[in-house]
Amino acid sequence: MWNPSLIDGPVRVPGVTGYHLNVAPEIAAGLNAWRVEPTSPQQVFAGAETAFLRFADEAEARSALGSYWVEQSDAP
Repeated sequence: MWNPSLIDGPVRVPGVTGYHLNVAPEIAAGLNAWRVEPTSPQQVFAGAETAFLRFADEAEARSALGSYWVEQSDAP
């Protein structure tokens, strides 16, 4: 089970460049410039459909996502 309290910042994956996010398809609808299709996608996360986005870095992701970006401390 995923536990954000065990993760201190972004996780680096060897051989993978960019800042990758899985988001709800309705969020990705306006972000086609960053949408990617992985070679072996797993498009379900916790039972929900997801879309894949890749940004150059976290700053670009924050800028593109605007109000969709929520810090864990801001979440209800």
